[in-house]
Amino acid sequence: MERRMDRQIGLASRGAQGAGGARRGYSLVEVLVVIFIISILSSLILVAMRNALGLGRASAEQQFLRSIGAGLEAFESRFGFYPPLVNDADPLVALSAGLARPRLLSEDPAAQTDARARAARHDEFLRWVEDGPQQTVPRRSARTLTFYLMGLLPREIDGAGSVGLGGSSEGVFSFTEPQRDGGFTRQGQPVTPLVDLRGRQERLRVAGTQQGAIDRNEDSVLLDRWDGPIYVYYWAPVPHMATPPASYHYPGAPANDTARAGEVRSYNMPAFLPDPVENVEVRGARFAVVSAGPDGQINELVRQAPENADNVVYIGGRP
Repeated sequence: MERRMDRQIGLASRGAQGAGGARRGYSLVEVLVVIFIISILSSLILVAMRNALGLGRASAEQQFLRSIGAGLEAFESRFGFYPPLVNDADPLVALSAGLARPRLLSEDPAAQTDARARAARHDEFLRWVEDGPQQTVPRRSARTLTFYLMGLLPREIDGAGSVGLGGSSEGVFSFTEPQRDGGFTRQGQPVTPLVDLRGRQERLRVAGTQQGAIDRNEDSVLLDRWDGPIYVYYWAPVPHMATPPASYHYPGAPANDTARAGEVRSYNMPAFLPDPVENVEVRGARFAVVSAGPDGQINELVRQAPENADNVVYIGGRP
């Protein structure tokens, strides 16, 4: 009797151990499943946080570009024209007596063909076509912003000296009244900065240099938060440039074209903007302030190009 009871107890014990072992195996699978689910959720959360951070940065950059656009509009309201487009590759031209002034894009010989009122299609935004081969002339500038909105020029040019942002105890500078030809009158009321960079001094430096390396002369440009130059694009008439129209109206139907006289056939705007044929805001604008975004690339000729997916753009100006 006792031997039978011992056998039953032993069987029960082994059964309990077997059941316990099964439960432990099942719990391990559950743990692995939970870990897998947590890893997936963590990945999704990280992606969402990264996207939210990217959107936040783009939104903050959009506000900064808007303030630059407001500076351009204030300049036009005060002087009657938008700041001339400076030739970034060759920003200064020598004058007599050792003086200099900003060199404008309009002074590039290839740009003079625009005076002949050639059509500029979407895919020819940067080209003026003469009888010969096409010539590329950029219609954008980074130094226009620092020269004319911030006075970042030597005293010999704008009469104020190149103190730059944070160059004095108050961080204040001024320059004399600018002219359509790129020069300055050296007379009249001083012009104070038209873009507020307080707290953003690191934005003003030579591209590619470390933060704080502000070069207070004509070599510095205004940078976006990804360390790329911020550009202003024009497509309406600009100072000292003949007549690059916002839209080209055919004066008559060419022999190989059945378009009606006066019909708008194309818009002289960079292709990375929304389609001006469908977008009234773009058609009525005069300029765009543009950051290339995190990838640092802009495709000016193809609207849906992948390089334009992360561009940050502010469109402004009165028609």
